Amino acid sequence: MRQFLTVFKFEFLGFLKEKVYIISTFCLCLVIGIVFFIPRFMSTQEGVEDRPSVSESDHSYALYDPMNVLTKEAFLQVFPNSTLIEVDSLEQLKQQVEKLEVDAGYYLKDDLQYEYYVYNSSIADENQKYFESLLITQYRNKELALLGTDVEKVQQILSTNPNGSMITLGKDGLSGYNFTYAMTICIYVLIILYGSLISSKVASEKSSRAIEILVTSTSPNALIFGKVLASALAGLLQIGIVATVAYACYHVNIAYWGMLGSVFAYVSLPIVLACILFGLFGYLLYSFMFGALGALVDKTEDVNASVTPIMLLFVISFVITISNLSNIDGMIIKIASFVPFSSCLAMPARIVTGNVMLWEIIISFIILVLSTGVIGYIGAKIYRRGTLMYGNKGKLWKIVKMKE
Repeated sequence: MRQFLTVFKFEFLGFLKEKVYIISTFCLCLVIGIVFFIPRFMSTQEGVEDRPSVSESDHSYALYDPMNVLTKEAFLQVFPNSTLIEVDSLEQLKQQVEKLEVDAGYYLKDDLQYEYYVYNSSIADENQKYFESLLITQYRNKELALLGTDVEKVQQILSTNPNGSMITLGKDGLSGYNFTYAMTICIYVLIILYGSLISSKVASEKSSRAIEILVTSTSPNALIFGKVLASALAGLLQIGIVATVAYACYHVNIAYWGMLGSVFAYVSLPIVLACILFGLFGYLLYSFMFGALGALVDKTEDVNASVTPIMLLFVISFVITISNLSNIDGMIIKIASFVPFSSCLAMPARIVTGNVMLWEIIISFIILVLSTGVIGYIGAKIYRRGTLMYGNKGKLWKIVKMKE
């Protein structure tokens, strides 16, 4: 136990002192902070959502309306703080647009047909949408007046909307989907990033021959378990810091998120505990494999080739989970939730958004824990024997079958 604690402390402090760890943590916190402050900035720049018009700034428009469909007052109600120039011909309208004397021009042929003229088109131009809304309102009012109908009463009827609310008795599918997606991404990044670091460290120690001293003076179990658990704690610490920053930034800007606020607020203690437990043991399982395969190579340049099968296995598990979030009760993800290599992603997804029984969760977790223990034991054997082999790359199963 003393050897394990020594290795654990050394490796954990080593992670905390690495510039990559510090910089990545800072960058993640910065990005999260910016994302959660975006609604506040947008609200400051664009104003409230229910403003009555397309723009609050000054614009100028030209209007050629030979049929006298629109009045200047009606136009300026939709485009306030704007200047409207009524021209006598289409050529005059085109000239003003081409000379940039106006921002845009409208040629109104009749009640519902028009041409919109601009010098340079833009994807952010919403003038047509507001102008068409104005034409529709004008046309309806005109036709209703000809029929002798009370226009205000009709408008009141048309603007009346039902007032309903959805009450979820089970699980919130929308919020659960977003939470599951974010959780899956976090577990994926954690395993890929720290798994690669573990294999690279082992290969680096082996190439420098420092591993020979370590494995002869320290138990291989203490070495590999110390490395893996230290990296796990470092990863959880990093995620905890980022999550704390995200939580603080969200609550500072909660008033600006509106309806989206309920999506980010979907967190309950049982769900968090399930995600942590499955994610942690899934991380340990893959980390033992990364550490063992890192011991099979002599040079750090060969690490990527050595761990590629594990990478592919995990990427396949990730793709299966993400692609089945919309069909969370499907057979594929149900099977994946019991396979130890994919259950760390699939079972939490089912817990959050699907219909899963308690016995399924327990069985899946037991399989994952037992598989992690077996992989850890095999990984320790491979680690000890592989680190002392130089020259040609050792074959995995031959190393496992070697006698002490």
